[in-house]
Amino acid sequence: LGIPGLMDKPATNNDPQESKLASMPPDIAPGPALGSARRILKNSTALSLAVLLERGFALFLPWYVARMQGREDWGIYSTALAFVMVGAPIATWGLTQLLPREIGRDSAKAGRLLANAGVVAALASFLVTAVGTVLVILLNYPQDVRMLIILGLVMTLLPRAEYLLSEATVNGLEKMEWIVLVRFPATLLRVILSIGLLALGCGLHVLFWLWAAYYLLAFAAYLMLFHTLVSGFSLKLDAHLIRSLAVRALPFVATLFVGETLAKFDRIFLSKWEGTDAVGAYAVGIMLVQTLLLIATAIMNALYPALSRAYHRSKQQFSLVVSQLFRLLFAAVFPVMLSAIALARPLILLVFGDDYG
Repeated sequence: LGIPGLMDKPATNNDPQESKLASMPPDIAPGPALGSARRILKNSTALSLAVLLERGFALFLPWYVARMQGREDWGIYSTALAFVMVGAPIATWGLTQLLPREIGRDSAKAGRLLANAGVVAALASFLVTAVGTVLVILLNYPQDVRMLIILGLVMTLLPRAEYLLSEATVNGLEKMEWIVLVRFPATLLRVILSIGLLALGCGLHVLFWLWAAYYLLAFAAYLMLFHTLVSGFSLKLDAHLIRSLAVRALPFVATLFVGETLAKFDRIFLSKWEGTDAVGAYAVGIMLVQTLLLIATAIMNALYPALSRAYHRSKQQFSLVVSQLFRLLFAAVFPVMLSAIALARPLILLVFGDDYG
C-alpha cells in the first residue's frame, strides 16, 4: 500500500504532461493514490482467492486419478492434457494478454473487442487442433492414448479459448470478483461429476467432455454478467477489427510460444522416451510448482490493466511503480520458494502415496 498511485502526479514533478493531467476534471483525471491502492488490493485479493478456491477443489480430481485410478491412468491422462496445454496458448492467439490492455484503456469497447477476438481465437483453435491431430498420428502413440489426446484437442481447445477471452475481458474491466463468482461453482460441479463418473467406471474420456462443459458454462455465465451489469455492452463483429487484433497480437503469440508452449513439451518428450507411467510420476512432482505459479499469474492479471493505464498516461510514473513492485515481489518470493522446497517430498508422499516416492 506504500506504492504511489498508479495514475497520480508526484508532488514534486514538474513534467508538463503531469501538470496537464492534474488540471483535468475529476471524472477524467487520474484517481487518488489511496483509490488506486485499494483497487489493486481488491483485484489482487479477488483473483488470488478465485485461483486458490478453484485449485483447492480442483486438486481433488488429479489426486483421485493419480491415487485411485493408478499411476498408469494418471500418466495417460497427463500426456493427453499436455497436448492440450501445449496448443492452448496458441489457440488464444495472445489475445488474453492484449484484451485487458485495450479494455483497460477504453472499457466502452469491451463488447466489440471480445466478439472480434473470439473470431480470431476460433480460427486459431481450428488450426491448432488440426496440426495437433496430425502430430499425434505421426508420433504413433498406442491406440487408446492417441484417441484420448485427439478427443482432448477437439473438445477443449475452442471452448477454452473463448472462456479465457471472456475472463480477459473481466480483467480489463477490473471486476475480478466476478471470476470468484463464476469459477468456484463451475469448478465444484466439474470435479464432483468427474470423480463420480470415474467411480462408476467411466473411462478417462469423460474428463475431457466435462472440461468442455465447464468452459462453455463459465463462458455463458460471463456473457450473462456482461450483458446484465456492463452498460452498453454489445457483441458486434467488425472485419477490420478482426484483422487488426490478429496482427497486433502477433508479438504476444511469439512470446507465448517461446515462454509457455515450448516449456510444456516436457511431458510429451517424456511420454515417448520413458512411457506414460513415467509421465504420471513426473506430473505429480510438478503439480505443486504449477499451483504456486498460478498465484503469481493472478497477481499479474490484477495489476495489468492499471499498469497499462499508467504507461499510457505517464511513462515516468509507470517506471516508478514497476520498480517498486519488483522489489516487493522479489522479497516475497523467497519464503514461498523455501517453504515449497521443504514441504514438497513429505506432502507428495502423504497425499499421493508411496508409488510416487
